[in-house]
Amino acid sequence: GGFYHWGRLPGGISADELNERLFRHDAGILPGRLCDMARRENGPLEHFMRFSFGPLGPDSYEADLEILAKCVRASS
Repeated sequence: GGFYHWGRLPGGISADELNERLFRHDAGILPGRLCDMARRENGPLEHFMRFSFGPLGPDSYEADLEILAKCVRASS
């Protein structure tokens, strides 16, 4: 099992840009725009993400948070 969490991205980063960074670490989030029934580019959900905590082992928690933090604050 798992659960979903929504977050607004800081510093003007889009969810798509964050995903590009996360993909380098075999990680990813669901861009908010994909939860918009209209699937609008540059819409109101562009800077929101949805991520889930699923069946990963608890021993990966710290490393997973480190990857997320690194990718959120990375400069392009």
